[in-house]
Amino acid sequence: MTSQPVRWEAPELIEILGFINNHFDAWHKNRLDACNMAIKATNNSRDAKSIYNKVHSLIKPVEEFLKTGKKSTTCTIVWENRAIHGLLREIIKQKKKYEENSSRASDSDVEMIIYDDDDEVTTEATTETSRPFSTEMVDIIYNEKIQQIDQSRYKLIETIGQTNDTFKKYNFPSHYSIETIDSSCAEKSKQIFKLRSELITMIETANNMYEKMKNFQ
Repeated sequence: MTSQPVRWEAPELIEILGFINNHFDAWHKNRLDACNMAIKATNNSRDAKSIYNKVHSLIKPVEEFLKTGKKSTTCTIVWENRAIHGLLREIIKQKKKYEENSSRASDSDVEMIIYDDDDEVTTEATTETSRPFSTEMVDIIYNEKIQQIDQSRYKLIETIGQTNDTFKKYNFPSHYSIETIDSSCAEKSKQIFKLRSELITMIETANNMYEKMKNFQ
């Protein structure tokens, strides 16, 4: 199994974001499939999940900025690189169009206009055919949290390495251990995975109960 590069470089991000921007239909339909398409098109060595997590982490601060005017300090490349920033804006613009179109379609499905013989207009609700609860948001949040844990781990390990070097330089014993960081991060990952599993189980249970109620006669 080949190891994936850890650091993301601007040219790599521009290639991936450019592909997604040019093939937003595929991204909107299935994000992981679109990431696999991007991998083949750009000859990228990362896996689809890694690319999805990175793209999502880049989109989020720009979306927040467009809503609130506040710039996040955790992802500086989206502000420093004009090409990346421009591509992210285009992707968000396309995403917004899809959401608006979807909202209009949903509104038209909620009420069905019926004209009777007296030309009076009445409305009736259409039957909801899709399941009301989705696990997609759970997975998105889970991936965000895992990424945050990984980022914290890398930063802490780097800090500990520098601190230990300083202690060693002055011949002082150091009580900071990378193993402690690994253990703590592993425990956090375990906890968030447990929460994810519990939420998905609850959602599946709710969906099953919804189906039973909908089909009750």
